[in-house]
Amino acid sequence: MIIMSIGIWQIVIILIIIPLSLAFTYALYLLGTLISNKSNFIKTKVNLSSLIILNLIFFIFLMTNPVEGPALAYIFGSLVAAIIGNYIHKLRKKAKMFDESFFYGWFILTLIQALTVWI
Repeated sequence: MIIMSIGIWQIVIILIIIPLSLAFTYALYLLGTLISNKSNFIKTKVNLSSLIILNLIFFIFLMTNPVEGPALAYIFGSLVAAIIGNYIHKLRKKAKMFDESFFYGWFILTLIQALTVWI
């Protein structure tokens, strides 16, 4: 019988790395809403249908990219990161869950992921 124990590195991951990654995701989400609120072009052009089209184009690009990697994970990753950022924003500001800031945050998170893949 194998007995599993929790090591010190697992405690470090739970106590330090996870909160830091949530804070980083929320910071990127806030950066997206800040940039989008300053730009009239993004305010008028970013909505649910344009984000779905952008993510489909990004998905097709990832599928044709010769670099190995799960393409669908990038798409769902940006959506989950936007949902996490929006949920933290909702808790802090008592705002609605899926408002315009959700679309702005999702847009910037998708662009950041696309830039990191192309680099």
